[in-house]
Amino acid sequence: MNDQLLNLYNSKWDDLCSAMQTILADDTLELKPTCPLLLTIDNDEEFNNAEIRLMVYGQETNSWYNEFHNNQQPIIDNYDSFFNDGECWSYGGQFWNGVSRFINLLQVKHPNKKIKLVWNNIVKIGKYNDKGFPPDYIYEVERRTFFYHKAGT
Repeated sequence: MNDQLLNLYNSKWDDLCSAMQTILADDTLELKPTCPLLLTIDNDEEFNNAEIRLMVYGQETNSWYNEFHNNQQPIIDNYDSFFNDGECWSYGGQFWNGVSRFINLLQVKHPNKKIKLVWNNIVKIGKYNDKGFPPDYIYEVERRTFFYHKAGT
């Protein structure tokens, strides 16, 4: 699954970087984009063999990682350490507390089942150094780059 994710990211990366560099270079735009949320699975085999596989979605990235840059690996590594290595559980807040409670209740209901979880966000590229939904000029780049593709691409 990680190879598939990486192939997807690579297929979109040049277009995304080009569009984001235009935004970053525009001094009239007050809000700049953050790095995208790029997922990675902790252990492909464990995830694929889990009886219950879930993807939970948050809203937006809220200044995820750094201002946008074109180096994928540190972005993926950041997701890996934050989510897969468990830093997220000490982050607190309603979202992570709610996810933790949900997983605990699910495990109680299905004590003999292996549960694996992936975290995602509806909005993958937020505002750098700010919270909330990004301005249209950032969100439209995300939509063009990640949501729309022709069959077979």
